[in-house]
Amino acid sequence: MNTQHQEMLSKISGARMLKTIQQLEEFGPRIAGTINDKKAREYIVACLLQYGLEVSTEEFPIMAFDSGSAQIKIIKHSENVILSYILFR
Repeated sequence: MNTQHQEMLSKISGARMLKTIQQLEEFGPRIAGTINDKKAREYIVACLLQYGLEVSTEEFPIMAFDSGSAQIKIIKHSENVILSYILFR
């Protein structure tokens, strides 16, 4: 593992992951092509840039989407560990 990877991994924590999840949730539903989708993309890109990573995005047409629902359940939370799962309906 090189120094850049070690530095990046040292910044990862359960608290930081929870903060990211909470921020993404604040954007509301993020259906592809919506303003909330754009806000979430910009937030994620900014986070990755803070880690010193090279980031690129690619736009593509959306042919169709299912506006069903999903939810995330946090089943264990501590300062260092977050275990979760996503349910799609």
